Parts: sequence; structure tokens; C-alpha cells
Amino acid sequence: MSLETRQRQINIDSSVGNLFSPQMPQTLLWPMGAVLDTIREAHYRGVEWHPMRTWAGMQMRAGLISQDDKNAFVSLHQSYRNEKHFREAWNHPNRGIAVASYFLLPERVSSLDNLERAQEVIGRTMPVVLYPSNEGEESGLDRPFGEKLIQPSPEVMEIWGVQTSQEFAEEAQRRGYKICLDLLHVRRVGRMGLSLGPWQQAFEYLLPDTSEIHVPAERSDQKQSIDTQNDFQAFLTKHGTIIEMLREIRNSGREYRVVTEMKNSYRSAQQWVEGNRQIVEILQDQLA
Repeated sequence: MSLETRQRQINIDSSVGNLFSPQMPQTLLWPMGAVLDTIREAHYRGVEWHPMRTWAGMQMRAGLISQDDKNAFVSLHQSYRNEKHFREAWNHPNRGIAVASYFLLPERVSSLDNLERAQEVIGRTMPVVLYPSNEGEESGLDRPFGEKLIQPSPEVMEIWGVQTSQEFAEEAQRRGYKICLDLLHVRRVGRMGLSLGPWQQAFEYLLPDTSEIHVPAERSDQKQSIDTQNDFQAFLTKHGTIIEMLREIRNSGREYRVVTEMKNSYRSAQQWVEGNRQIVEILQDQLA
């Protein structure tokens, strides 16, 4: 099999949130067809759906989606928004993102209803990336989704009371989760120095139960312990830690869904398409 043929078989998906930014506010009013056409034009196979409060999101809730567009969705993602009141978002340490999320995303627990509605509209059981529930909250594990995934991170380690990547993998399996391995979160250091350890060691325990890989691209929401801009620039030149991680994932011999999660720093749809084509090409090259 030629390298070109193998690359065509490696499908890369986009988070729907990749399109939206202050630089491209018009995307908030795009119908679903325009959103998905733009993502496809960038050579992505499909989309991981977040329950966005956009025009496309309104169409999803209303069930006004064509069959071709329904076929583009490959997975779902719970909202990360914890703030229930605007004052909480305003007082958040990362105020800009928190306030934008307050208006663009439903609250974390209530977003489960939106995702269940999306699954109903799409017409098939979907894998879903979930956040752990707090005491007294409803858990997404109790909803009729398909495969339920959790992202290893220092924050989830703290909630679950685990100290190592091995303990995390065991606890995730005990609770009924598969792993969604985010290549940024797995390297971050949380409060009081809590981390999953060196990523090579974390991969040893996490990859066997991993179904989905999230590839960060200049993410703006997590900068505490990793310079995400330099991280991304190294990726674009096929150097750096993300490239090393991708090669390790390739060498594992397993198949995963691969989803990009990126900061949209582009100023036009055409720039976004061209920039994301480069990202997709690099991912296909490294994973082939």
C-alpha cells in the first residue's frame, strides 16, 4: 500500500468550535450547511459537535438538518461551562473566555439535554466526551449515548482522588469510561503539582483504552504550564512535542478518532480553510 493511499485512509475531524472567534463573528450566524461545507473544504472528514448557541445550533435543536449534514457528525462533546450565573463568568480568572462561553454554550449539566437532542436529530447513537459530575449532579454516564469518554487531566485526577496515570486508567475503566486523550491536558501540571507524569509514561497506561485523540492547535484556554503558541509553531514545522506524541500514537498500531481543537486566529473563511488544510496534511503525514 502506498503512503498516499494510507494517508487517504486516516480521517481527521474538526471540533465545531474551531470556526468561531471574534475575528470571524459572521460564523455565529452561518447555517449548518455553511459550517459543515467550510470544515469539509479544509479536508476534514467530519465534526465533533458541541451544543453551540449559534444559528447552526438552533437548526440542530429544531431538527432542521439535511441527511447529508447529519452524516458529517462523528461524535459529541459536553459543554465545559460551569458558571450558572453571569457574575460567576465575569469574576472568572479567564474572564474573556468565560463570558464568551456563558453566551455561546449551555451550562455543563444542562448541555446533556442538548446533546441527547442532537443525537436524536442525527438519528444514531453517538460517542460523547463527558466531564465528571460533582456530588448530587446528574452524570452523563446515565444518558443513552454511545461510547462515553473522559479526558485525563489534573483536574479530573483531583476530583477522582488519583495520583498517577495508571490509577487514572484503572479508575476510568471502573467507572465505565473510555479515554479521550487530549495532547495538551495530558502534559499539563495542575494545582499543587498534580500531573499525569511524563507523557511517554502516561501513554503506556492510557493508550490501550483510548478511542479518541484531541490535537491542540494554539489553544487559548490553557496556558498555565505550556506555551501553546510555541507548541503550535513547532507542530507546523513538524518538530516539537506534539509531533513526537503523534509518532508514538502511530507506532502503537491502534486506530483512533482524531479531532483538532484549535484557537481560530484567522480573519476570513478562506484563511481558515487554508490553515486547517495544512494542519490536516501534517496530521495525516505523521499518523500514516
